Amino acid sequence: MPDQDMRKRSRVDLKISVSILQNHVQQLLKTINLSLKGLLAEYHPDFALNEPCDLVLHLSSGLEIGIRGVVVSSTPNRGTAVDFVEMDEESFYHLLNLIRLYSPDPDQVERELLIPAFDSSYLEKLKNSYSRK
Repeated sequence: MPDQDMRKRSRVDLKISVSILQNHVQQLLKTINLSLKGLLAEYHPDFALNEPCDLVLHLSSGLEIGIRGVVVSSTPNRGTAVDFVEMDEESFYHLLNLIRLYSPDPDQVERELLIPAFDSSYLEKLKNSYSRK
């Protein structure tokens, strides 16, 4: 995953519970950091790289944010990184508010929304891989 200055979205250091389900592996982990485009969580060895997963962020208010993602990295030293690829409008709204709340520059988070976060060829590749499953 790129350094912060190469990222298209601001990350916030935030420790919240996240359930990650991939194939028949389900784990409850803590996030290390979070953005509108992905997260870094504690390491778990059983996730397959470049494979889709479903995530649920569990907020202390009882609210849950559901997201579809892809595990892009998982190492004991760094943790498990997931890129977000799909979420409904309500989940995006709650995630956006969470990122703004913990961001040192909430206005920057708003400005980032004007810049596309995904390469359309990458999304098409993911769409094709989902249709084969």
